[in-house]
Amino acid sequence: MSTASSTPAATVTVTLPATAPSNDPPTQPTTGGVNSATGTTATSTTSSPATTVSGSAPPAKTQRAGLNMADFLAKNPLPKPQALTANVKASQTTPAVTPATVQSPTCVIMPCEEELRHDFCAERLINAVAASAGIAARTLGRKIHQFWDIGQTVTFSFISGHPNQQTKAAYLLTAPYAFYWINLSFSQVAQDGDIRISFDSTMGNWVYVGRTAAEVPKPRPTLNFASLTEDSNTTAEEWNVMNHMVGHIYGLLHEYPGESNATVGQIPTLDAKLVHEYYAYTLGWDVKKIDRHILDVYASAPLSNFPAYNPDSLMRYFMPAALNTNSTPTWPDAATYPAAPTNMANQDISYLGCVYPITLPGIDTSLSGLGIDPDAKAAFKAALNAGNLNQARAIACAWCIVGRSATVKA
Repeated sequence: MSTASSTPAATVTVTLPATAPSNDPPTQPTTGGVNSATGTTATSTTSSPATTVSGSAPPAKTQRAGLNMADFLAKNPLPKPQALTANVKASQTTPAVTPATVQSPTCVIMPCEEELRHDFCAERLINAVAASAGIAARTLGRKIHQFWDIGQTVTFSFISGHPNQQTKAAYLLTAPYAFYWINLSFSQVAQDGDIRISFDSTMGNWVYVGRTAAEVPKPRPTLNFASLTEDSNTTAEEWNVMNHMVGHIYGLLHEYPGESNATVGQIPTLDAKLVHEYYAYTLGWDVKKIDRHILDVYASAPLSNFPAYNPDSLMRYFMPAALNTNSTPTWPDAATYPAAPTNMANQDISYLGCVYPITLPGIDTSLSGLGIDPDAKAAFKAALNAGNLNQARAIACAWCIVGRSATVKA
């Protein structure tokens, strides 16, 4: 089958929900780039973003000596890890499928407390394609609530891990991003960060999306990197996993094509028995929880962060061959995303540029990358020029939600 997307309404009117983040003046994140010839990085600090969109050049950058990957750890001593809560397995019997036998990345979006109390899956609700207008309207506030405050410095800390694993994660989070118009930054602290990172290889990769990490009691982890080795080198697959997980930290959910976006046989079908065994072993989940947050989510219906499903997004759901009925893997191919930090797809970056906006000329690139039409683009810029960054964010999110709800099967 195939999909056809009708163009969303030209005018997007948004009323901010009560759960929208605060509108405190943002602070611009550290910026810079990676020198591909030397492998060094350069950073700079600029003043708070202006309140106009006009202009033809980004702010001037003050360069300073950068750090390469090798001396990053030496010049930035890592904090002592906190004690890691014991991983309790559902059964002492090792099933047929474990992280050791699957040998491909998996990724689980951990449900927040509200989802557990009321027995629903937020991802299935928020990212639904072709949802009813009523459901689409109710998802705006919930989606905005997942994002960090615009201009916030999100702290992170480690509660386990080999120094090389910690170095890889710290480098990705603090390296100067080439797409410097995303108005969010990260800073490492000794313990109890907003993001608390573990490296348990027996649990698979999992993460609390965006600001839902703030609901997790300290010092429990909010993100687990299961796929990072203790080797000092970073492979292409590791870069892909880390960038995918960082996308979740920003607030992105999974892209899943669904049967309407491919011919029969192209979309792997999860093997229910193997999936039940795998997540009972890795996360200690029961059948009901696995069905609600895995099998019922990644079934026939497509999911997207954008106005329509994007097959090139680095946020594609990981479906290892060992957990599928047709032994076909689905996840961002290392050949598509070379071994480099910040190597996300263009629409991923455009989306983040719109939900964490900075008033730079680059905002036009972000808006165009989401396919936002002239009227909605004008409304976004008007909110930005007025200093109402949260209103601008809501317009971008509403555009994507309206686009998804207008997607119909051909």
